[in-house]
Amino acid sequence: MRLSTFSSKVPNTGHIGLLLSMCALFCCAVEVGTSLYFGTVSQVESRRRVEYREALELRPGDHGAKTVLLAGNSLLLRGVDVSQLQRATLPDLQIRRFVIENTFYLDWYYGLRRLFKQGSHPNFVALVLSPFQLASDSMNGDYSVHLLVDGGDLPEVAKVTGADRNRISSLMLSHYSEFYGTRSEIRSWILGRMVGDVSDLFRPSETVLKTREFPEGIVAERLLQLQQLCAAQGVGLILVLPPAKRDYGVSAVVQLSARDNIKMLLPVAPGALASSDFSDNVHLNNRGAEKFTPALAAGLKVIVAQAGAEPVALERISAARHNLKAVNGLEP
Repeated sequence: MRLSTFSSKVPNTGHIGLLLSMCALFCCAVEVGTSLYFGTVSQVESRRRVEYREALELRPGDHGAKTVLLAGNSLLLRGVDVSQLQRATLPDLQIRRFVIENTFYLDWYYGLRRLFKQGSHPNFVALVLSPFQLASDSMNGDYSVHLLVDGGDLPEVAKVTGADRNRISSLMLSHYSEFYGTRSEIRSWILGRMVGDVSDLFRPSETVLKTREFPEGIVAERLLQLQQLCAAQGVGLILVLPPAKRDYGVSAVVQLSARDNIKMLLPVAPGALASSDFSDNVHLNNRGAEKFTPALAAGLKVIVAQAGAEPVALERISAARHNLKAVNGLEP
């Protein structure tokens, strides 16, 4: 006597097609939902999208006012009161901030390339990065690939970052998929909603800064790459070094910038601010930002007035590259 009945039907082509269609519809729904709603529920994502659009809209200023794209990471977000900065620099400068946290040199090199390709054309780009971030080979993962890297630059990014075939596939998916590219940010948002602000759990350590020798050759080459990228668009580059507790690479970057005629601002010298002006090892608190912002405003006004709107000659950059290769013992 049979106790149960089992279906022996084998799935046919119609069943497989239905399953694939349901999977495709689910993926489309996730993509559309992420695109439409994540920027609404997440204040961080909403701020990034607004700043990205404003960065794309920048054009050379009229009637003597110069436009400045102030770009950087959390050092800029926490260290500069952008409203106070704008008030202090009007009517000479029109400043638009664009912050992506946890970004480094590679993020912004390819990020600026994409912004320029999409039509952004300020008079100046003021890039806020620490010497350590200029020297780092890190990137902000899939999120940067999605937001900051142009599709045509993906092969170069894969080569520079040493991506294997699996990582290349992930880079492609991150760039073209809204959900896949922002999934880490979605996880962070969910975690923040569940347990509150967890940023204090991931405060940066100074251990790396104290033990690693500063790679002057790498930083010199990268500064020239940034200079050449901006000069090709007729945009002036201003490197801004944020306040630091100690001089890890600051003096070296100052010397390299002076040697290669790269405009650089050091509004506050290392060690000039008290420990009470920092919220952790590297980020300023509100008190520190109140001190750094007016110094940055004054420096930007001076350097823009001195520079005018004239782009750096590409021939001079090529000469600097030639000298750098000669110093490093490479073929010019």
